[in-house]
Amino acid sequence: MLDKALKRPLFRYVFIGGLTYIIDIAILVGLYAGLHTTRALAASASFWVGLLISFLLQKLVAFQDYQKEIRAISKQIVWYAVLVAFNYSLTVVIVSLFPGRYIILSRTIALAITTCWNFLVYKRLVFKTSSKGEPL
Repeated sequence: MLDKALKRPLFRYVFIGGLTYIIDIAILVGLYAGLHTTRALAASASFWVGLLISFLLQKLVAFQDYQKEIRAISKQIVWYAVLVAFNYSLTVVIVSLFPGRYIILSRTIALAITTCWNFLVYKRLVFKTSSKGEPL
């Protein structure tokens, strides 16, 4: 059953997302509660580190995209950058709206919202393949 699930991009996407979430929250809590940074700084740092890890793992594991051509990677980076800018802005707004004691809840809400549309954007734009399974 696990073997069948691992063949599905959505399952791999959610699994990688969960792993990235754990890393993201560890950084968030470590910076905010451990180093006493501001909520915005802690959320920003955890967002960017999680983003890098997520992109690499989603590309290689979830969507099994091994393209190395500059043209293909450049296109992925452009689409990803647009998505990142939108997700980042939404994340900082949501975390800033909640009191400090709700930092994990607010970051989780932002992450849940962005996760839903990220899968579709990854699948249809960032790591898009042709009907024959070839990268575009």
